[in-house]
Amino acid sequence: TVNATGRVGGSRDITIGGLSVRAIEIVTELQITGDIKGSAQLTTWASPDYRLPLVQEQHIDASARGLLGLSVRLVSDTVTTLRSVTPA
Repeated sequence: TVNATGRVGGSRDITIGGLSVRAIEIVTELQITGDIKGSAQLTTWASPDYRLPLVQEQHIDASARGLLGLSVRLVSDTVTTLRSVTPA
């Protein structure tokens, strides 16, 4: 089971490919229960002008039952940044 909440935060300028682009923060928080338990926070800084995600941050901390009933921890911290707002 996944319960999700979301919110739209503030705005800021982000430099993408040497260009300053206005971005809006979108935050999604997940609570996971069942065979996998944990939480995740997904933050996207999106450009309303270009209709593109500029920066995406993902933080996951969960655990799952593995073989022989052992608990396996699942942790991920990633940041993805757009290089350019124009096609190559």
